[in-house]
Amino acid sequence: MNISRQKKRTRIHNYWIKGRETLLSNLAALLPMSLPFLGCRPFAANLRLTHRCSGRCKTCSHWHQKESHFRELSTQTWKDILDQLRDHKVLTVSFTGGDILLRKDTPVLMRYAKALGFQVRATLNGYSMTEHIAQDLMAARPDDISLSLDHFDEFFSGMRGVANATDKVLQALDLLRKHNLGHTRLGLSVTLMKNSLKGCEDLVRFALEKELFVSFNLIHFTHYFSNTPFSREQYYLSDHELSEIKQFVDWLIGLSRSHSKLLPHAAYLRWIPRYFNDYRQTGTPCLKTMLKPCIDPDGSIRPCCSMDPVGNITHNPLKTILCSPAYLQTATFGLTKNCPGCSCHYSLNLGANLLYRFQSGIRGHEISDTQEQKLPTFFVSFYSGMRHVKNVGELMYQSLLDLSDRLNAMPTDQITTGSRPTIVFQAYSVHLAQFFSSIIHTLRSHDVNMGFQILYHPQFSHTEIESLRRFATDHLGIEPGSITVYPNIPTHSIDLLVCADVYARFPRQTNQTCIIFHGPLLQRRNFKYFPFRKNLYQFDKAIVTGSYDLRLIQKYRAKYRKNFEAVVGGFPYLDTLTITPVLSKMAYYQKLGLDLNLPTIFIGPNWRGLRLFQNQGLSYIKELIHTFRNIEANILIKLHACSYNPHMAGGLDWRESLKDLASQGNIHVDSDPDDKSALMHSEILITDISSRAFIFMLLGKPVIQYFPVSKTWDHWEQSRLAYIKQGSLVAKTTAEIPKLFLK
Repeated sequence: MNISRQKKRTRIHNYWIKGRETLLSNLAALLPMSLPFLGCRPFAANLRLTHRCSGRCKTCSHWHQKESHFRELSTQTWKDILDQLRDHKVLTVSFTGGDILLRKDTPVLMRYAKALGFQVRATLNGYSMTEHIAQDLMAARPDDISLSLDHFDEFFSGMRGVANATDKVLQALDLLRKHNLGHTRLGLSVTLMKNSLKGCEDLVRFALEKELFVSFNLIHFTHYFSNTPFSREQYYLSDHELSEIKQFVDWLIGLSRSHSKLLPHAAYLRWIPRYFNDYRQTGTPCLKTMLKPCIDPDGSIRPCCSMDPVGNITHNPLKTILCSPAYLQTATFGLTKNCPGCSCHYSLNLGANLLYRFQSGIRGHEISDTQEQKLPTFFVSFYSGMRHVKNVGELMYQSLLDLSDRLNAMPTDQITTGSRPTIVFQAYSVHLAQFFSSIIHTLRSHDVNMGFQILYHPQFSHTEIESLRRFATDHLGIEPGSITVYPNIPTHSIDLLVCADVYARFPRQTNQTCIIFHGPLLQRRNFKYFPFRKNLYQFDKAIVTGSYDLRLIQKYRAKYRKNFEAVVGGFPYLDTLTITPVLSKMAYYQKLGLDLNLPTIFIGPNWRGLRLFQNQGLSYIKELIHTFRNIEANILIKLHACSYNPHMAGGLDWRESLKDLASQGNIHVDSDPDDKSALMHSEILITDISSRAFIFMLLGKPVIQYFPVSKTWDHWEQSRLAYIKQGSLVAKTTAEIPKLFLK
């Protein structure tokens, strides 16, 4: 019973580690600039024990390298490396070569890895297999062993440079089956390329008959394979052969439904034709550099087999190498696909890539209602939103079509066949207008003739309105004449009115209306009745961040108009961070006079929080600054755009109030309405209930939450505060803030 319970705990622990690192790697893929903050914590490692080989494969360059290429680590050094991998929470190790059977200690290393609790895998060519070696290997109880076999005829021997290569592999397979103690899965590793295509179906049928799992290697031409005697003409597939690949994959997908334990998942198989059409696949970030590094026979570490070494584990600890600028830079190349491109471990990469999994419809990985209840509420909102990243523009376009048809304001066929539809985006500041950029970009991709206008509010200052005008012209591509105030826009000319939050002073209900939120967690003001502006339930459609907001809307459903519809659209502000340009760290630091050698502390209170203090607001800011008097850091004060509007700031002129603070040495004030650069280039955020906290969390950076008068909030704001606290370091007093910062 105890052994069974321990195995269950170990399995749950392993699932947790894999899930955590998979999520972090996906966040890094979404925002590669966040990688230094997220770090690389792999859950697998590829161990090349040797480059020596009994084969002479035409597709490999290792066997004909200089003698210095074959330097190898001792048994004890490899054991020390395995200890480091275990301490670093790595779960799986894969032994590869070369021919790892040319090392006498391979079974010893496998046994040691199993004793440490690793899942152990190995890839063999089988040419050096003997009865004694097979017995030793199976006694080590590895989890998986795959043998390389591409063909049943003499073509395979010619490719591998070994006489009777097929017979030797099959003999090795028989020996392994003979001595298998029932703990090891056996399989075939099949290389798909131009000259092996015709024999692959026979290999798959053979494997299924013998109950062997099948994995596919996709040949590629990175520098890892480029210095081989194998010509490029023997790699490239003609259009006819690409069609054959597609037919072969369709056949495999049909088989995978009844042989799911032996064949790759259909989503992985569908990727194969895509790879051969475009080997770089720039639309699919490579997470392998974060999740499975490669350790060479001499201890050199590569983030990927097709990339150059960035360190040596015999010279520096694994943790130091994974955190080094060289490793992080190379890992970023994989995330952004500024790399040679390859197919190494593509099943691991696709399996960890959440966006690819959702697009490919892998069953069992959509969050169900039951699963949502087991997760922190604020995280569910983010997760549900991230599934739809960069999808808001598509929803907006569909809204234009759906609402036009529903209200008969403009026939759908006119919109799609040449009429110039006009969408008005209502925004009172650059802060809200920022996240329209990704939406407008998507809408323009559907119809280059689509018209856009910005509607602003006359109550705001001339400075704020001018900033909004510049942003809309320079970044949204909207003509100056299309940036105006109601009632200058004729209501009959609008096909869709899109409002940010609830600021929608628009009396005519005949216009199609859509409300969109730039951050998660709806608040009371979204549902409250206002005599001079619309609230949430007076719109035709609402696009919210995630499932948490959707449940709030459903809770108050009785108040909504008959045609009201709410859908999940994701986190548009994240789209903005990934699409619109951000100042480089160097440029941003120079702009504000920040010290590049010091960390930056971002003090960003919510505008409503500051309004509670009235004239004590400046004292509150000074108190926060005072807590860092003994810490060397850049202190960045960046208020919400609303704080610079006297009407919304309780009459306080914050621009004037902050001038004296900005004259002090390490204190800097950023009054630019654009938040993106500050969010990207700050190391830590100190805030109260600002939605910046959620953005910082999704960037993988720490948030310190401090708000001494939270008791003055009603239950809506208290609820929001509670969700922020779930993902933050909470300071009860200002004296705790520097301690949390140093921690």
